[in-house]
Amino acid sequence: KKPSATAFQSTVNSSIMNFYINLGIKRDVSSKIPVEYENLRNFLSVKYILTAKENSKEIEKNLPKNFKFFKEKNEYKIYKNKNFINMGFAMHNYMEKEEFSKLENKLKDAAIVNCVVISKEQAEKYNKILNKVTKKDVEQLTKEDLKNETNNLKKESCTNFKKNSYGFSASINLEKESLVVFSVPYESGFKATVNNKKAEIEEIDSGIMAVKCEKGHNDINFSYKTPGLTISILISIAGIFIFLAYLIFVNKFFKHSF
Repeated sequence: KKPSATAFQSTVNSSIMNFYINLGIKRDVSSKIPVEYENLRNFLSVKYILTAKENSKEIEKNLPKNFKFFKEKNEYKIYKNKNFINMGFAMHNYMEKEEFSKLENKLKDAAIVNCVVISKEQAEKYNKILNKVTKKDVEQLTKEDLKNETNNLKKESCTNFKKNSYGFSASINLEKESLVVFSVPYESGFKATVNNKKAEIEEIDSGIMAVKCEKGHNDINFSYKTPGLTISILISIAGIFIFLAYLIFVNKFFKHSF
């Protein structure tokens, strides 16, 4: 009963495919994050890696550096991410999609925790609250810089993140106005509120959701409704009544015709 970054479901939204393709990762029947993509696992709030004991030696040879042995349970070995980031975190930098596409794949992994990737139109909307990052800036990031970026995301991440039957909710305290990113696939059926006010959901990183939040405390709520569900129910009900009316009509006027 835990979410997994590698699981595949037939209901997965196509935006998750775009997200991985944007990072230079093949996405087919499941999400296979390469070992060298250490920052991506942090971004996706991956807290544990589990493996059967008999496979642990092979797994440990290719274990991401930020995962350390945690404990054994029910014939499994569990490794914990020391750089785990809570679901929902503030980001203060941005890079335009065209610029991001010029990065080598290994640098895209670094960029993912440094900035949101947005369109030119979105950049014009948010350039007053976000700092622009260029290809050169990302190329100059050191391991220490990335460690600091991860720690900053940890510090300004959501508390009380809760899933429910219609979406999820969370709270966050911000030092300044910012975009708060949730590593949840973008889907048009989602609606969001921040402090009980309607909020616009932005698609960032070619498939992930974010909302703008104000300085100070923010209560965030995402709710999902299948697009077209209401009208399809109404059409179905109307179809039933039309069919019943047809049966009554046929029974009344044509019952002796055969």
